[in-house]
Amino acid sequence: MCTDFIFTIPLLVLLNLKTWGYNMSLDAVIEYFAGYHMDHRVMVLEDSTATVEEAASAHCVDPDQIGKTLAFKLNGEPILIVVAGKARIDNKKYKTCFSQKAKMLNKDEALEHTGHAIGGVCPFGLKKPVAVFLDVSLKKHAEVIPAAGDGNASIRLTVKELEKYSNCKEWVDVCKYD
Repeated sequence: MCTDFIFTIPLLVLLNLKTWGYNMSLDAVIEYFAGYHMDHRVMVLEDSTATVEEAASAHCVDPDQIGKTLAFKLNGEPILIVVAGKARIDNKKYKTCFSQKAKMLNKDEALEHTGHAIGGVCPFGLKKPVAVFLDVSLKKHAEVIPAAGDGNASIRLTVKELEKYSNCKEWVDVCKYD
């Protein structure tokens, strides 16, 4: 079911987030966007947004409009690639782009490097500096909705805003559609 009403969390409410049961990852994303006076755009929904399908349903959008953040290991270092929701990594394209086979981080490694648990992984409010890439599959959408550090949190951004606020290193073409 679509969730029409969502609430946003201003920075001043951060003091009580742990009491409400929200994790520090969501705090980090809100603080990150507060630095751009955009913390009011972080949305926390009653419904889960942890998977592409759940997020699309909660936001009443096509699943492809969800910005899915995938975590990989490249030359021993973590990287994030944000792709359109229906897109899948094409191993041949990935290897052509990065000169090595795709190797995803496991859930513990993703949490360790990003500070975000699976379902809330995003390129914002990162625990450690991580290179972020955006896949061209996102460019067909005026707006995309990536996670925001929690399995119930997200933010609606234009593709230009995603490029800016994710500190995108570069655009890549590493996906395919089935």
